[in-house]
Amino acid sequence: ELDGHTLPVDLDRLPGCGPLTPAMVTASEACVGLVRWDGGRWTLQPLAVRGTLRRKPFEAHGGDWAMGPTDPKVVKAEARAGDAVAVLRERAGRLLRR
Repeated sequence: ELDGHTLPVDLDRLPGCGPLTPAMVTASEACVGLVRWDGGRWTLQPLAVRGTLRRKPFEAHGGDWAMGPTDPKVVKAEARAGDAVAVLRERAGRLLRR
């Protein structure tokens, strides 16, 4: 609600690859976003949210993905796989020694 007017939240503008999900946005207690004039009406495009989901506090920002993966399973899998650049250097070194 803004100045006595209820703004619809535009969940269609959430990126599919980002950490913000429609469930997080609807469960949020606080939201930072862009107020957009689109299609003859005002809407709110969420950029960051804070709230409680399944009794756990959370904060999610649209740019969290830029700091690396946020899913613990993905982080663990990447740690097992190793650094891609180091692997490529090692393989290139082997090829050049032949």
